[in-house]
Formats: sequence, structure tokens, C-alpha cells
Amino acid sequence: MITIVGLRLERLEGRFRKGLPLFVVAEDAPVLFYGIPFATIHKGYETDRTSWPKALRRYLSWIPFVTRWIQDQENKYTPPAVFHDYALDHMMIPKRDCDLLYKGALRSYAVSAIVAFILGGSVRLRRPARPHFDQA
Repeated sequence: MITIVGLRLERLEGRFRKGLPLFVVAEDAPVLFYGIPFATIHKGYETDRTSWPKALRRYLSWIPFVTRWIQDQENKYTPPAVFHDYALDHMMIPKRDCDLLYKGALRSYAVSAIVAFILGGSVRLRRPARPHFDQA
């Protein structure tokens, strides 16, 4: 069970990354792993609120769960995605472990197992392994 407490994002007007609007974390957001403090997403971290490759968003947006994910009106895809991006950028753990944490966070936010599997698997396509973290 992974919970991101009090994640509040503010849009950065006129700023984009790969065609997506950028947001900034407005205040520190603790990440809890089964209720135990695990990490903190720090104020000022910039994110595009997604952990899915642009090509997949573009070509698969006709699938109902992808549309729900893009709009994220229930706010259950954004916190795991922000945590995943933050973990990749700032935590010294291998990418494959960041991806597993992302899947776990999606499940914690009531995303179905099959959707978490698809979204979690798709992040493997997003970035190459980081040699200084992933090489054993």
C-alpha cells in the first residue's frame, strides 16, 4: 500500500515538456509505504503528471481506460505517476524497482490490476536504464 499524502500541483503557465503542460509540486508530499514514511516529493519538483510514453497516449487514446487516465478526473493516476517520475529522478533505486513501485501505487489508488499491469508495463518503454543505478 503506497499513499502520497497531500499532493497538490499547480500548473506552470506556458511551460511544456514533450507537448504536455508542466506542473509544480506546491508543498512537500510525504509518500507512505504501508503507513511508514518512505520518501517525500519535495516542493518545487516539476512534473508533466504522466508516466506513459507520448506515442502510446496518441495512438491508444480511443481505449476507455486511456481516456479516463488522460483526463484523470478521479485523481487516481496522477499521484502514482508523479511519484514514479520523482523516484526516477531523485531516488537511488533501480528503474525496474521504480516501475514496480509505480504498479503498487496504482493498485493502492484503486486502479484495476489489468490497467495497472498495462500502465506499469508501458513505463518500461519510457526511459532507458540508468547505468549508475542499474548496473550491479
